[in-house]
Amino acid sequence: RGIAVSLGCQHSYLLAFAKYARQALRTSLTASIFVPPSAFAPRNVLEAELHKVTAELCAGGDALGLQVVVFRHGVLEAEFAWGEMGPLDPRPVKPDALFCAFSCGKALGVLL
Repeated sequence: RGIAVSLGCQHSYLLAFAKYARQALRTSLTASIFVPPSAFAPRNVLEAELHKVTAELCAGGDALGLQVVVFRHGVLEAEFAWGEMGPLDPRPVKPDALFCAFSCGKALGVLL
């Protein structure tokens, strides 16, 4: 038991230190957050438009990081990644990044 509990203090140290813990985790990783737009060369109009929408979603805070792949009739039409891996992980999302999606694949399997 700590002194705060012994004295009946109702202050939560977890809440007080959470902000600083998040900041320390993010600053400990020095990778860039976003892939610079100049590094991306779209292969077609579809990929350029999807890339634009994805960048806007991430910049506006509606998405943190995304991977986009579009196949049409078995042909790869668009593939790219944008944003960061997580709220505490500023590494850039890459096309080969793995995300834990739990049971999201069940719905896709039913739709196919």
